[in-house]
Parts: sequence; structure tokens; C-alpha cells
Amino acid sequence: MKPNLAYNLSEQIEKHAYETYDKFIKENGETLKTLPAPKIAVEYYQEKTFMFDDFQSCREPGTRRPVIRNLYDVFFNIRNDEAEHFKTMIEAQD
Repeated sequence: MKPNLAYNLSEQIEKHAYETYDKFIKENGETLKTLPAPKIAVEYYQEKTFMFDDFQSCREPGTRRPVIRNLYDVFFNIRNDEAEHFKTMIEAQD
């Protein structure tokens, strides 16, 4: 009945996810940099980028293709994905 409320709830969830990942990489960054990235993460971010950023409101599709060298990069990019999600939910409310 009220799409703006749904978008706002999604914004809050995505923002919380961003903050959680941000705290995690700040607290564990040095260790994460020594661990290899899972193959599925490398495939997702560097090889099979189907619809990776097609629904983002703050950038053109295909403009962000991060490099994944280790587990830190994986969590760093997941965190950044959450930021794109909550920015999109903000735009959806306008």
C-alpha cells in the first residue's frame, strides 16, 4: 500500500549490512588480506558479471569491475555493493 515505506525499510536493511561489513573489514582487514578469495567470488566480480550493477542508480552499468586478489577484496566489494543498494533505495523513495 505504501511503496515508500517498503523502500525505506529496504534502505535501512541495506545500510545496516554496509555498516556491518565495514566494521568487519576494519577489524579483520590484515588477516583477510592474507587469505585467498573463493573461486565463486572471483567468478562473480571478474568473470560472470551478469546484471552485476545494472540496477544501480548512482553509476552507469558496467563501470565498476573490481579486482579480487584476496578475501579482503571480497568483503570490501560486498560492502560496496550494500552501499549501492541503499543508495538505490533512497532514489526509489523520491
